[in-house]
Amino acid sequence: VIRGNRFTDATPTGIQADAVGALIENNTISNAGTGVLVSGQGAVVRNNRISGAGVGISAAYRPDRPSTISTLVQNNTVTASLEIGIDADGMVLVSSNIVTDHASPAVAIQLSGGATASGNTGSNNDVAIFVAGNGTVAGNRVFANRLGILVQSDALISENLVYGNDIGILIDLGGDSTVSNNVIYANTTAGVRINGHVEGELSGSPSADLRNNTIHQRNGIGIRIVGEVDTVALRNNIYWMDGGTAVSAALAFDNSLSSDYNLYYLTNQAKGFQWQSYSLAGRLDVYYELGLDEYGFEGNPNFEDPDGADNLLGFSAGVDHGGDDNFRLKAGSLAVDHGD
Repeated sequence: VIRGNRFTDATPTGIQADAVGALIENNTISNAGTGVLVSGQGAVVRNNRISGAGVGISAAYRPDRPSTISTLVQNNTVTASLEIGIDADGMVLVSSNIVTDHASPAVAIQLSGGATASGNTGSNNDVAIFVAGNGTVAGNRVFANRLGILVQSDALISENLVYGNDIGILIDLGGDSTVSNNVIYANTTAGVRINGHVEGELSGSPSADLRNNTIHQRNGIGIRIVGEVDTVALRNNIYWMDGGTAVSAALAFDNSLSSDYNLYYLTNQAKGFQWQSYSLAGRLDVYYELGLDEYGFEGNPNFEDPDGADNLLGFSAGVDHGGDDNFRLKAGSLAVDHGD
């Protein structure tokens, strides 16, 4: 047990523990090479405050045989790391942490080896959560970052609140990603961007399954697909576009894109689809011109109270107003029981 200590300018590491079941809690660490480094089975790192480290917390656990015991990184506050705020590799659960102020090229949370990030809050970072090598991102709140969630490998991205970023979710390079049941709104450039292969560049062709998401943009693009992809499936999503375009595909996609059962709510001259240089106004144009969204539909999804009691949506004027934003569907909404 390592508890209640204060470390400053520790090099290379503030606290290192390789023991099984190590408990590291209630410490304050600043300006270390690595704030906390753990690698033992069942280690717990919680309630620490770490700032200005090269790597705030590094937690790795890859057992030689199947195990149900994970390393837990929980309820820490990690700020202004130079490289990575929390680096999780293998059977590691990163839960309910606050990660802020990680400037480029640093990332706030990095996942690999099947690690999971759940219930964290990431704001004012260059990249809030980065799936570098297989991981799960579930139930987090990420706002006011350049990139909310960056994916460069196989990933499950589910039930997150992603708002007020430049790009909400960026799927880059190869990998097989599922993006489901997220609320993605008020991001500046795009809610979701998928970067496929571009001729002449060494890049992969990702596969992505986007379903049951709510995507709201005031201008900008809901989902943007750039380059050649392996497969992209868009299904059961709600697109509320107040200006801008619901879906944009910059290059020819042949049969790699499928789209159906999506709800289009288009206001302020928003477009349903941009395919190369062609703008398609609504769902019917998308179906007749591209053969997509045969069973899609249009109309107001009737959310409970998107901008909340304060009537301020998401992150604006340097202040987070997203805590009371409510995108739940009202009873009788045409989006209820209308998917596949």
